[in-house]
Amino acid sequence: DSAAAYSRYLELRPQDDAARRERGFDFARAHETHSAMIDLEAYVARHPGDGIGYFELAVAEIFEDRPKAVTLVTKAIQLDPTLYDARYTRGVMNLEDGKAQAAIPDFELCLEKEPQNLRVLAHLGEAYLATGRNRDALEVLRRARQLAPDSRLVLVRYGQALEKVGRKKQAAEVLAELNQSGGYDQQLLHQVDPADYLNSSAAGQGAG
Repeated sequence: DSAAAYSRYLELRPQDDAARRERGFDFARAHETHSAMIDLEAYVARHPGDGIGYFELAVAEIFEDRPKAVTLVTKAIQLDPTLYDARYTRGVMNLEDGKAQAAIPDFELCLEKEPQNLRVLAHLGEAYLATGRNRDALEVLRRARQLAPDSRLVLVRYGQALEKVGRKKQAAEVLAELNQSGGYDQQLLHQVDPADYLNSSAAGQGAG
């Protein structure tokens, strides 16, 4: 795997801090928290001005120390306000922690950068719903549905938005479509893996 490849490389180039950081991030995404911490804490200590290091360390901390993860990802954004992967992760954590209003600016900035990003659209729609911005939610979730018409999570949120703006007939049609597709598992609402907190660009490769 990727972490193993980095390990082989680091045997030859032990002073390559960026490679060590990326190995740590691979460990974090694989939920190998202890190994991730060793690499990422060392990197941040040596490179305190690098926002990417703080972001990747935050991902490692999500299931270990949630308040620390929020602090770290906020530090990453302070160091580099254009680190959109960090903004996305902070937005998801805030949304999950019941702080939808705080999540909205991060998601909106991410959407400006990637207007067709399904994850951002879905989460922004959820945040709008949670703060009573139902028509805004309907618009972004409509866009999400166009991108992924078979996404059960998007269908659920889109149906909720239709219901809240009074379009009950359409909401019922969406619910029927959802049931035909196999129903809805409440577990879809919950993040259970580090990758669930990552934007698509960071989920499959290093943030840097």
